[in-house]
Amino acid sequence: MEDIKSVRLENSFLSRRSRKEKQCILDVRMLLNDDRRINIELQIRRLAYWDKRSLYYLAKMYTDDLYSGQSYDRLKKCIVIDILDFSGDKNPGYHKVYRLRDEDGRLYFNPRPYLCAGKCGYIAQMA
Repeated sequence: MEDIKSVRLENSFLSRRSRKEKQCILDVRMLLNDDRRINIELQIRRLAYWDKRSLYYLAKMYTDDLYSGQSYDRLKKCIVIDILDFSGDKNPGYHKVYRLRDEDGRLYFNPRPYLCAGKCGYIAQMA
């Protein structure tokens, strides 16, 4: 496990390129060790499209600092941590990690963006 050297809280509003684009406001946004962006979302009310919203926020955060003419190697690893008071899917468990993989589930397409979800009811029971 890597040591945490620095944590910087960042503006929780993700940029919009036009007024028609949906505004994203993150609960907690931080930069860890100057190379990883982390979004922590707390959700106590069930959302019908939580999975789509979380993925949208991840995609926006992943591309937020990349502008025309810049190299793609500037993209930073992004992690979304969702702490939910409901189950995000039908599979049991209190902790889940979602990543982009090939259809066989063996090869990661890109290790940079991923979602991590935990159900806070289970976490509270464990404490």
